[in-house]
Amino acid sequence: MRIKGVALFHKDKYVGWIPPKEAFHIKLVHDAYRAGTYETSVDPERMGVKPKKKNTTGPDIQMVFDTLSSKAHVDIVSTNPLTYKVDVKVRTRILEMSIPLKIEQPEVLRKMEQALSENMKQDLAKVVAKMQKWEVDPFGFGELYRAKFRGARKLSHDQWHEMYRKSRFDYNIDVEIVRNGVLD
Repeated sequence: MRIKGVALFHKDKYVGWIPPKEAFHIKLVHDAYRAGTYETSVDPERMGVKPKKKNTTGPDIQMVFDTLSSKAHVDIVSTNPLTYKVDVKVRTRILEMSIPLKIEQPEVLRKMEQALSENMKQDLAKVVAKMQKWEVDPFGFGELYRAKFRGARKLSHDQWHEMYRKSRFDYNIDVEIVRNGVLD
């Protein structure tokens, strides 16, 4: 059995589906995450790897991480415009890399953590933007808003989604690589 993706609904009407990688980001923000893998690619120059030939860029470095644990905290930092601050702490380990890197060196490990953090931040921003466009809120941002502000429960479904579509987000993803797995 294989999961193709997650179906999303707006007002009990199917609006689309997202692949498991995007569903991972929803789970990352909505709940504590305890298992799973995350694949990403990084420009070799971001990792300090020089291309073998001048005036060329080599293929991206493919990396696979095993997410050991994550914690997320979402808060509203402004109401005009409605702005959410999303903080996620991820502890992970490296399972595979397409090229060998000296990960025992602290500088290389720090660059890897930064690259993973930036990639996850970009991917999360894309997923949130897609959810805003489709007017679905699997992250629970609306529930946080309703819980925090008096009178927010009186908002109609359409009023909330209009606010949600215009909401801004500030992401902070802190990645810590705790140990190495099997590397190829």
